[in-house]
This record gives sequence, structure tokens and C-alpha cells, in this order.
Amino acid sequence: MTIKSIYHKLHVVIFPAALFVILSLFYNLVFKTNLSVIEKKIIDIEKKQKTIKLYGEKVKLETKLQQLVKKFPHSSDLGWLMSKITEMIKKEGMEIVSIQPLPVVSENFYKKLKIVLEVQGSYSQLGRMISAIDNSEYYFQIDNLTANPVYMHDEKDRMNAEAKDGNILLRWRVEVATIVPEI
Repeated sequence: MTIKSIYHKLHVVIFPAALFVILSLFYNLVFKTNLSVIEKKIIDIEKKQKTIKLYGEKVKLETKLQQLVKKFPHSSDLGWLMSKITEMIKKEGMEIVSIQPLPVVSENFYKKLKIVLEVQGSYSQLGRMISAIDNSEYYFQIDNLTANPVYMHDEKDRMNAEAKDGNILLRWRVEVATIVPEI
């Protein structure tokens, strides 16, 4: 073997192998350490994105909770319920015959406030009152509703009385309730 052939073998075989080893070491030392740093930064960024997303959801939930809290009374004071409902009844031109507060009922996470009203008015007046209760900014629930005719004289005459709006006058018994959350 001549020096030229040995040099040629070294050049063809050993130089590419040495180049491969050097490049592998360079890759492992420079790029791999940088890749692990970049991967850690990506993981940190993903955690921050999740935190930001959770914070946004928390803000939305707190806003919804504040809106819901406005719908309910803050204490188990029946006066609040009576005043809000009588305001709606009077607005529709109905006559309040009686208001009877019922005992406050405690449940697992709330207290239920309930009143029984006897009012006089026509079907259309009652319909408008129920619509006002339903569209109220507060949470109200009508548990029971019954109607009886009102007569002008006595039950023998059977002459129906007339409501303010010209329709037949009826006596309504309405049970209205709301809840007080215990948060």
C-alpha cells in the first residue's frame, strides 16, 4: 500500500466518519440543550395560556353570579317580597283583598319565602300581572293559582261583578314564592 492509497482511504472513510462524529457532538451540545430550553419555554407558555383562559372563565362566572345575586333577595324578609308583588298588582289596577305571609322554609342551600295573596281583577289584568312577574328583574315563582267569581249582590242573584277593565270580576288566590340563596 502506498501512501497515496492510505491517504485516499483516510480521506474517503475516516474524514466522513470524523465529520459525522463532530457534527453529532455539535448537535448534542448546542441544539439539544437549546431544544430542551425551548421545550420548557413552550410548556411554560402553554401553562400561562391555560391560566389566562381559566382566569377569563372565572371572570365570566363571577359576572354571571353577580347578575344572579341581583335576582334574589339578600335576607329572608317577607316584607321585600310583599312590597315587590303588591307593586306589580297595583300597577295592573287589581284590588288586593288580603296578603298572608307563610313561614319561611329552609332547604339545603336556600330559604323559600312564600306569600298567599287574594286579589280581585279580570283575566286580562291577571295575565298582565303574571307577565310582569315573569318579566321581573327578580326571581319569583307562582306556586298555586285559583279563581272564583265575584257576585254583585249575593249568590242567589248570580250577577257577576264587573272589573275596572269591563270584564268579569274574579277573586284570585295566588301563591307567590322566591328563594334566598345561602352562599
